[in-house]
Amino acid sequence: MSDLIKAHDDCHHFRKIMLPTEKFDLDQILTEAQTSTGKARALREISKSGVPVYGSDPNDPSVLIETSPNGDRRRGTFINGHFVALQ
Repeated sequence: MSDLIKAHDDCHHFRKIMLPTEKFDLDQILTEAQTSTGKARALREISKSGVPVYGSDPNDPSVLIETSPNGDRRRGTFINGHFVALQ
């Protein structure tokens, strides 16, 4: 596995993220990520990056919910790679 991965930000620019050089147990990480503690930790890490988080709307799976770093939420969908809020 490469020591670098590329992450895509809102402006469609790529930035490099260093991966840890120590060995890790992927099965353990994935199992932990499914717990409430693991999910909360993941959201904390994602929020540090300053980018929105997207999830499906539980009332309408065809719609996404965008949660901005400040907590604002918008319902919408992606069109041509861009989030478009519903009116």
